[in-house]
Amino acid sequence: PAPSYQWRCGSHNLVGEVDEVLTISDYAASKSHNRGTAMYRCIVENAAGFLFSGWARVRCLPAACPGHPMITQQPVITIVSGQGKEVGVPYGAEVTMAVTADGPDLRYQWYFFEDPIPNATLSKFTIDRVCDWDDGSYKCKVQNTGGKAESDFCVLALNGKDLYALKKKQRVEAQNWCEKSEKDGKGNVIASAKVALLIGNRDYTHHPKLIHPEADVIAIAYALEQHGFRTLVYVNLTFREMIAAIRRFVKMLSRGVYAMFYYAGHGLEDIAKDNYLIPIDLETSNNLRKCIRLSAVRYEMQRKNPRIVSLVVDCCRTMYNTKSTAKQTARCAVPHEGFANWAYHFSCPSSAKALESKTDKNSVYARAFLHVLEQPPVPIREFFANVEAELMKINADDRRLEQAAVRGDFHGSLASAKLLKWSDDIKSGPQNKQYLKVLRLHKQLHGKLNGSAWPLL
Repeated sequence: PAPSYQWRCGSHNLVGEVDEVLTISDYAASKSHNRGTAMYRCIVENAAGFLFSGWARVRCLPAACPGHPMITQQPVITIVSGQGKEVGVPYGAEVTMAVTADGPDLRYQWYFFEDPIPNATLSKFTIDRVCDWDDGSYKCKVQNTGGKAESDFCVLALNGKDLYALKKKQRVEAQNWCEKSEKDGKGNVIASAKVALLIGNRDYTHHPKLIHPEADVIAIAYALEQHGFRTLVYVNLTFREMIAAIRRFVKMLSRGVYAMFYYAGHGLEDIAKDNYLIPIDLETSNNLRKCIRLSAVRYEMQRKNPRIVSLVVDCCRTMYNTKSTAKQTARCAVPHEGFANWAYHFSCPSSAKALESKTDKNSVYARAFLHVLEQPPVPIREFFANVEAELMKINADDRRLEQAAVRGDFHGSLASAKLLKWSDDIKSGPQNKQYLKVLRLHKQLHGKLNGSAWPLL
């Protein structure tokens, strides 16, 4: 039987276009195109079935679409600082992306994957210091009153090198300094400052909502403040907001600071045993480039040489999709200087799930953490050991809990921090200017616990 034809533009049928050949007499004046470009194909059908043709991409040239913006040069990445013979971009480098377009009164907006980047509204977009979460694909959308044009993606790929890695002599000096705890006149260890960033993600858009994260970070922040900590507390943060919160926190760090990062929310672990923190706007669990890599948070903290770097994580460590995660773990490893005192403490072992209880105000892990924090002060390594013991005690008292899922998991190197306690006194004297600046800004926002309402960006 003779076939019938129906031409389509994108997902829409073109009314009256039912011949073998599609002719558009005035493409510029037609409303079928979007941003000067349109995709066409034909559906061919008879009694036996139907077939789709291949796609035909039609782009409107500037001469045919006067006033319509056109991309004349696709985005180019230039390494301003740190350019070497290696392939890729080193951590810490300054990077500029530029696009060229024709048309009057152009407006620009840069995107990271499909998400608009705040304040990136020029033909050039610069990242002053490349971090782990900058690794990915970028594009630019250009528009004016005549229409819109969209560039191709350009890829910023990190190579695992650290532009500001310490030389051997500097590393030895830093290690020696780190191992010499500053003391007061009575011989007690003192800190130059104590700062904690706490993020609790509870109300997820595309994942199950959680019960405790908001209550946990508020309770633990209050408990830490009793030990002299300055706390930054955020709840329900998107990917961009989490990045902004971490950057604000890192600005407060310097030599001699006791630094703690506490996270409660959804998380996952890849096949390389690297852990990822999930923002509330993540659509697909396997899109690791839209998650915060925990080792990257540690790297950003350690590069400021604080006295102690502690990362406390109350989230699941399961792997959602082995094949998908395997493809995405081809990323470079995060640089690491091994001399600093550091510690990870997880609420559950690798490949396990963290537990929540509908009958309790706080999560199982937060209850143990708060209980130990209220006890007489002990060295930090012993503190985490006591948290693990308290978790096992809670498990023994509550038969509903699985033993494997409430056992704490410690990783760290505290050889030169055997005497450090969370309760150590703070050194008197002038504070880091960035520390005071961020702290003043945070005080203005204190009490607003909805992350989306905070001017983080």
